[in-house]
Parts: sequence; C-alpha cells; structure tokens
Amino acid sequence: MNVSKKAPESFKIILVGDAGVGKTSIVMRFQHDIFLPDYQNTIGGSYITKIIEGENGPIGLNIWDTAGQEKYRSLVPMYTRGAAAALIIFDISDNDGFEIAKTWIAQVKQEALDDCQIFVVGNKIDKGREILEKQKEDIENFCKKSNFHFEVVSALTGEGINGLFQKVAKSIPNGRYQPTIESIAVNGQNEKSSCC
Repeated sequence: MNVSKKAPESFKIILVGDAGVGKTSIVMRFQHDIFLPDYQNTIGGSYITKIIEGENGPIGLNIWDTAGQEKYRSLVPMYTRGAAAALIIFDISDNDGFEIAKTWIAQVKQEALDDCQIFVVGNKIDKGREILEKQKEDIENFCKKSNFHFEVVSALTGEGINGLFQKVAKSIPNGRYQPTIESIAVNGQNEKSSCC
C-alpha cells in the first residue's frame, strides 16, 4: 500500500520595520539559531520557509524579511498582500522605536487582509528593559485597543524568538484561505489542461 503524505499548509508571514531593528537577525535566529553581528541591510526582501507545529499539526511559515530603508517602502504593499501575519519589528532600546513602528503599522493595515494577524515586536530586549518598563503599558494598551499582539524578543540572546513564531502559527485562523497556483482562475476558468 502506497500512502503519500500531504504537504503541510503554508502561510505567508512578513517582517517589516526600519533598517537596523533586527528583522534579519530574528529570521536567522529562528531558522538557524545563530546570531551574526555584522549583517548587511536587506535589499528588497529575502525569503525562508520553516515547518513548525501549529494548532492542528505541522504548518509551513513562508517568512518574508523585507528591507527597511526608505527607498524600499513602496514594496511593502506587495509583500503585505495575502499575508496571514505581519510582524512589525522595532528597536525596544530606542526611545522613539515604538513611535516609528506606528508608521509601519499604518502602512501594513492599509494593505493587509482583515484576518491578517498583526504582531508588534520589540527586539533588542537584552539592552532595552528600562525603556520597556517606561513604555510597556502604553504599547500594551495600543495593541489591545487595535487587537494586535505584542511581544518582546532578543535576536542576540534568542530570548522569545521561538515563542514568537509559535504564537504566530497559533494565531492564524483555522481554514484560512491560501491561494495556490491551481486555484487561481484566469478569465473565469479553473481547469487543468494537458497537451496530449
């Protein structure tokens, strides 16, 4: 008897935020459990896939690490479309980090689907605990009012990274529609064709 295993369902996850806040470091820590202190800024975007355990079994996270420089901001709508979750990353050790994150939140909300889960993520908690103490209540109230998730992590130490992505996986609604190549209809037709 030949039993084939069905591939895990996959979901698009995007990371956005200013250059230097640690988006790539978060992805590298999650994917390879490493921290490299000398990253170059991401140009455009980069992409990884990782299978993790979700609420109903394994799921694939297709993680898009986007460029944070101003000249690439026009690409954010393209990355946001169809995303199951958006992680807005900010530097928790920067007094203005959360205010800067709000501009990214507004841009993502403009393009995201209604069921896109928004995670506001303060990175660099290893050196930002004092600022977090001062701002935590305001950030939590903002997120609660907007129905966003708030997490703090450290790509440097690994603190909170795996937990963040587990929460992302569990936040994705059951049965969320994910378009595939076979399900996209062109000119109203959705048929498979063959040449022979």
